Amino acid sequence: MASTSVSRVVHASPEAVWNLIGGFHSLPGRPEAAEVQWSGRFVPEGVSDEEAEALFGGIYRDGLDALAAAIETR
Repeated sequence: MASTSVSRVVHASPEAVWNLIGGFHSLPGRPEAAEVQWSGRFVPEGVSDEEAEALFGGIYRDGLDALAAAIETR
């Protein structure tokens, strides 16, 4: 599998952050496995750093769980 990257920049959003920069990068590995690195950077607005991290940690976890489920059903 080839390496794949996706990134996104959001300057304003309904979530409690602004200047969101996030994305994921998949690394080539064995045919039966893959490593995915998902990262993000943002400025909290109206919430604490911890609340914003928990919000986006949940969003990223849900995305990784959905990716794993999609791969398992292939």
